[in-house]
Amino acid sequence: MIDASKYFPAKTQHPEKHVRQVFGPTSDARLAQKIKTENPALYAELKQDAQALKIIDLDAHQKNILRNTPRAAMPQHVYTDEEAAALAEFSQADVDRFYRNSSGLERDNLTKLTKDDPAKAERLRLAATLRGVPLSERAPKPQPAKAPEAEKTTALPDELADFYGLPRGHQATNENYQVLVSNYAKITADRQAAKSSDEIAEQAAK
Repeated sequence: MIDASKYFPAKTQHPEKHVRQVFGPTSDARLAQKIKTENPALYAELKQDAQALKIIDLDAHQKNILRNTPRAAMPQHVYTDEEAAALAEFSQADVDRFYRNSSGLERDNLTKLTKDDPAKAERLRLAATLRGVPLSERAPKPQPAKAPEAEKTTALPDELADFYGLPRGHQATNENYQVLVSNYAKITADRQAAKSSDEIAEQAAK
């Protein structure tokens, strides 16, 4: 089929003059960066318009979809605000760097991002999905942190529990158990020594 698109104006969401201020050889880099940072959804729409106007090329993934999809089966996909923001934040190059051509350092950075900023990591995963990265190539979602294991305890012997005025069967952590046993042994030894001294003094006095 002959391409007649050059004879008819492309349908865009925004005026062409606005699109060319953000994309193309006469674009304003500062304005483009400002819109990308402050309004990712608008940036994504302008990018779609720039692609429709052939100011910029389609992403490789989008080209592949268009190349392999019959025209009759190509409904216009309308991105949600969340999808548009993810696509605007992470380019195809970003996605490939983290998931497809990643070095050990990038894998470490992805792991760190998942831990430090889960929301941003989730947007990166969404962008990867929209840009065609297979599920098998994407890092698994972070697993919730496991609850710390309860510290092991030991029941005090009845003799120690009675000595310290604790209920029988009282559970003490291993560290506290050792302290209680050690203190009990020291106090018992001191009392025994004092008792022996008193008995010796009594015998001497007779």
